[in-house]
Amino acid sequence: MKISLLIAFGFALAAAIQRSDAVLYPNLMNNIAGYWPFDETSGGIAHEASGLGMNGSLINYAGNQGNWGAGKIGGALDFGGLAAKHYVRVPNFTKPTTSLTLSAWVWADSLPQWATVAANWNGVYGALNYGMFGSDPQLSLYFAVPDPQGIGVSNGSESADALSLGQWHHLAVVVDGGDNQVSFWRDGQIAGSFFFSGSFSPAPVPHLNIGGEPTYGNLTQGYWDGKIDDLALWTRALSSQEIGDIYNAGLNGQSLLSLVPEPSAATLVVLSGITIFLLQRRRA
Repeated sequence: MKISLLIAFGFALAAAIQRSDAVLYPNLMNNIAGYWPFDETSGGIAHEASGLGMNGSLINYAGNQGNWGAGKIGGALDFGGLAAKHYVRVPNFTKPTTSLTLSAWVWADSLPQWATVAANWNGVYGALNYGMFGSDPQLSLYFAVPDPQGIGVSNGSESADALSLGQWHHLAVVVDGGDNQVSFWRDGQIAGSFFFSGSFSPAPVPHLNIGGEPTYGNLTQGYWDGKIDDLALWTRALSSQEIGDIYNAGLNGQSLLSLVPEPSAATLVVLSGITIFLLQRRRA
């Protein structure tokens, strides 16, 4: 009787895990270039959570203490806009070569000019510069591409309305080198696109800045005013299904890691299968 119950439990467990895997993404973390959930409650370090170890340092925060608070998913980091010039610097990250995806939850208290979400930029070009540019309140993306004359910059903006203030929004931008297409996403819906031809030019600087970009010529521009939460980068183009499910997970207060099957669960299934096999051999 005990052996039969163990066998039944093992098969039920395996079936449950298989059903779970059908709606999860075992490969979601493939080509991840960094993931910063901003769940800290104190200190001057934003820890990277995918296992790559690329922690970011908080810049221009008083006493080296971040303005940590409640986020859409756990905690978030508050950026003080032009007056404070807060940003997070990640010393290095894997640069895109043909494709890129950025995903983040943001809260805007105002829409300053050149408000940066994330940038790898030297003041002229780089692997990405994502935010609101000039007097345009829509999100835009700039990135360097090869050009017959040396370096060119491909760019485009959302076609959606201006970002509304005082509430959380999920933003994503996908550069798909296979389709030569850049797609903007907002709150799980397509929000604009533009065509580009080619690939990324090599990045001129190693670091990633989140929430601010200090290399702009006008020092009164370039900083996010509000909160940023759960920012992630990939060097591949995520599918529309992946983008939608990351958004839906966030609506339920769950991070993108909630979409990845836990290794311990898969290991448990294997061990259960081995146990069942041994018990069956013993009965024989």
